[in-house]
Amino acid sequence: MASGRDTTPQVRAAAWLVAFLAALSTSEVEPFTSNQETYLVRAVARAREGAILNRDWFVRTRDPVPLFTRIAEPVVAAGPWAMWLVNAALGAAFLVALTQIACGAARRSPAREPGSVLGWVSLFGLIWVAVPGLLRSLVFDGLAGQRAFSEYLQPSNAGVLLVAAAWLALNRRSISAVLLGATSAWIHPTYALSSVLFTAGVCWADWRFGERRQSVASRGLAGLVAIAPPALVSMREFAPTSAAIAFRAGQVLVAERLPHHALIASWGNAEAVLRLAPIVVALAVIRGRQQALFIAWTALTLAATALVSVANRPQLLLLFPWRATVWLIPAAAALLLGHTIAILLKDRAKWILVCLGPLLAACSYRFVRGESHHGPDGDQGVALARKIQPSERRRWSLLVPVDWEAVRLNAPAAIYVDFKSHPYQDAEVLAWWDRVSLARAVYSPGDKGCGALSRLLEAEPRLGFVLAPASADLARCAPLSRADSDRDGILYCVRGRTSAE
Repeated sequence: MASGRDTTPQVRAAAWLVAFLAALSTSEVEPFTSNQETYLVRAVARAREGAILNRDWFVRTRDPVPLFTRIAEPVVAAGPWAMWLVNAALGAAFLVALTQIACGAARRSPAREPGSVLGWVSLFGLIWVAVPGLLRSLVFDGLAGQRAFSEYLQPSNAGVLLVAAAWLALNRRSISAVLLGATSAWIHPTYALSSVLFTAGVCWADWRFGERRQSVASRGLAGLVAIAPPALVSMREFAPTSAAIAFRAGQVLVAERLPHHALIASWGNAEAVLRLAPIVVALAVIRGRQQALFIAWTALTLAATALVSVANRPQLLLLFPWRATVWLIPAAAALLLGHTIAILLKDRAKWILVCLGPLLAACSYRFVRGESHHGPDGDQGVALARKIQPSERRRWSLLVPVDWEAVRLNAPAAIYVDFKSHPYQDAEVLAWWDRVSLARAVYSPGDKGCGALSRLLEAEPRLGFVLAPASADLARCAPLSRADSDRDGILYCVRGRTSAE
């Protein structure tokens, strides 16, 4: 944080506490939701639900985030509250890193009296907790639906490390910055390219401002060496089975599963241009080495984005070079807020503490309303799947509509397939897509659905139950017998397989 009296242990502790409360009020307690359905499933299987989930086909596919799985396993085993607290600690680190960047921007301002750091973190916390929609996104989110920190525990929250690394780089602590940035790729290998772009930008800025070439080269080499292990492991584990299979699998992921992340045509709209505004304005406002860093990072990201766009190869699009915006945009927004607030407050920095009261009130309101509980019972199919006895769920897998992705972890149950949770190894991606296509066909009207069900039952001898929305009447299909129902739909058992007939 800022130097001088603001670095007292009391001020630092108070700032971390305020940041933690803000993150705690917005983090989610109850598992499991969104990307957790994909990235926490193996940790849940290892920690407490192996008897059920280890029979799930998806759990047996290759793990794209093995280190995250190992880290998350004891957290998951400790329960939802541990997940809540751990994720809130990551959120606090995110807010404190942005505070550090903003304080650095105000370094030459007289707005540096005791308590100002607490005010800065209160300002970011208030934006995080109380400001809705696009305005909040302009400060905290990247492009293409990606962000450095989300309200639930997932591996992409390792982007917080890149935000902290940006603060270190802006404060001339380059070697620490590139090593910390590389750490994000160990947690989530999709940050590998972002880490390379980050390291290259730091090295260019250091060279531009007088560092010796040998020092810059050694710094860059250290960063690349730190990034190499997770990148090489991923390349080995997910090496192409063949060029044709890899291309087809990449097409499935890019065009069917991840167009909102991978296809520029899907996210490159007017809102995306607006989200880039903090970077553009920051480049016009800041000077010196900080400007050089942002020029380098922005230019490298744009160049990589243009390259993969022109090449238009699925494997390149899945590198997501625009993911670098998850730290570029928040860092630029923090710099702008730092400059702006310092100019407005001048020598009255303590006025920024007016944010603390509203922040605490907003956090209290969220705690009282229980807004951190997203409630898995509310997800489609979960309550219906829980009507199956645990002993039966340990023996049999379930077929569910492919958009009922919450069932696997929140029931829990071994399911045939869902659309959300996909593998990454090319042959497994194609097998997953075949499963999705067959599962969708089961819920088709008329005899087509029954024919697809017959093929599926023949291929899956351990399938014992079928969940269906009320609009899909599968009672006409001979192997099925209606067992129960609720507001979401109907539970069928497969005659001759289960004891729930």
